[in-house]
Amino acid sequence: MELFNLVSKKFRSIFMEQQRMQTFPDYDAEIAKVENLSLTGPGMALKKRANWTSFIKIKPKCDPWQKKILTRLKERRRIDVLMQLQAKFLKISSPERVMQVLQDHAAKTIMPTPSHPTFVASQGLHQCNYDHIWENIYSNINLYQNENMREEDLSMEQNENDLAQISRSQHAGEPVKQRKETGYSFAVALQLLGLDGGTGPSDGSPVLMRGAYLSFLYLRHLRIRELQRTCLGILNYFRSVERTLTINTSGLTLVGGSLVPTIENSSWVNTAEGGLGTSQGLGAHHYVHGTAAEHKVHSVQFMEFSEVENQDDYYSMGAASVYTQDPHGVHIMYDEALSDLKELEAELLLVASHYIEKEKGHREGSESNTGQDWGRAHASVDRFAVLYDMWTWEAALLENKRQLLDSYFEAYQHVLDPEERFALAQVITDLMHRRPRFDLSRPYFLKAYRDEGTCLRLHLELVRGILNQHIERQREYVQRLWQEGHPDDSSNFGLPLNIICKQLISINNSCPALKNIYLLEFHPSLGLASLIPRSLEHLLREARHTCRPTSASSFTLLERRVLRLALDTWLTPARPESWYSTQLQRDVGSLKRVREAGVPWQRECFHPDVTT
Repeated sequence: MELFNLVSKKFRSIFMEQQRMQTFPDYDAEIAKVENLSLTGPGMALKKRANWTSFIKIKPKCDPWQKKILTRLKERRRIDVLMQLQAKFLKISSPERVMQVLQDHAAKTIMPTPSHPTFVASQGLHQCNYDHIWENIYSNINLYQNENMREEDLSMEQNENDLAQISRSQHAGEPVKQRKETGYSFAVALQLLGLDGGTGPSDGSPVLMRGAYLSFLYLRHLRIRELQRTCLGILNYFRSVERTLTINTSGLTLVGGSLVPTIENSSWVNTAEGGLGTSQGLGAHHYVHGTAAEHKVHSVQFMEFSEVENQDDYYSMGAASVYTQDPHGVHIMYDEALSDLKELEAELLLVASHYIEKEKGHREGSESNTGQDWGRAHASVDRFAVLYDMWTWEAALLENKRQLLDSYFEAYQHVLDPEERFALAQVITDLMHRRPRFDLSRPYFLKAYRDEGTCLRLHLELVRGILNQHIERQREYVQRLWQEGHPDDSSNFGLPLNIICKQLISINNSCPALKNIYLLEFHPSLGLASLIPRSLEHLLREARHTCRPTSASSFTLLERRVLRLALDTWLTPARPESWYSTQLQRDVGSLKRVREAGVPWQRECFHPDVTT
């Protein structure tokens, strides 16, 4: 029972640290109180208002499969009541209350209220018994008293029957007892270790006979909260990247205390608004009439000094999380990221509730009375297990999206052409809003997450390979240009800047996605990276037209095959001569040998008078 002793001792401290990480004071109210802003750690992240959202010009592309499924689930408006209660239970800020409820959970699980004496009872009756137990534990109104927690409606309306069930369970359940000994207790530890001098626990508590199971409940609760915080950090990182893209696209600057755009629309936006697709007309070609330096000054007129809130944020990695800092060094959490987490939780609850309801209907339709069916009924009511799976796979998906986004975002840092930057910004925006294609006919949602994660990893491997090779080739090209030196500065005009190979840096965050580059090393040709997803989209569209997938899962499988084919083609490129037929290769080879031999018939063809 050493595990239970260790978990009980550490639970409260870890829980309070998590609670501190999930508390975000207002940025404007706290900014004046902090003396040294650069010393504030991730645990003191301040909530900052996202003031750029009204200037967003890049909209994500809509996935028809995803939109169809989510629309269907939202129209049904059915969320599993018990799962919603347990999701709310994860937000309780008191570790004592959490430990007490988990002890009650363990006690009811080990020795449930006897309602049927034998296993011959139907599964539906067993399910009702457990549903009543969980409602008594998690819907007790006394559990959420004095909690500074504002419960949202999760963008859905609850069923009136579900609300009536909760109300009845609140009146039927006993109030949560305020025990003095919660967490680690020396007497409880002696009982668990069997050193209290008795044959068993003196109070006959079943929980004390299952310390390992209670330790599992404690650790799982902490892990789910940690996964939620990890997801929030990545969502906040996405919002910060969106801020950078919006500032660069609109040229936001601070005028009179408010943000004002200073750059005209790109050709893409101009076309979408009914224009001719031209950006600034003839005035856009400043490089024809002036030097590159003059054109660059015109492009970055919106950049100001540190007192203007239009500079990029900073990012760092730690403990499998992404932390965002503003130009002042303060760890921040954007309010839009908190809203994104709530919307994500609402979507996940909808999806998980569908599969729970589907499994429950399948179980009630079967008439088997074996012990295996009893085990299935017991496993299906463990909503915490479903929540754990849900947040585990969601965190893994967001991490895969972040790694792929970092590769495109680092390429974005090199690009100077506004149209190429806009194209890459569109790719990044689509990636941030990408969601797994859930197939409602599947028994569980893990298959959708696995397939989506595989597609993202294949895409990442392809992009990294292409961009890293491109950087390496460009670096070799620039070094060959400057290896002989150019003493006359007049001959340097038009050449790429020389690379000073002294200090490697990471241009995005502490963990670079692509090759490390040197200070002041730029590769504007990386703007061609936006053609990679465009080519993949074209291949997928052609494959879809040929194979005609009928479900979301089959479409994701088709995308995975296309990505695998593209990756194999990149890793094992074919020789150029293999693209042509054997006869054409033979003819070309013969012509090459003829040219090398120097046959004089060529002179006869061009100068026939010479031979006569």
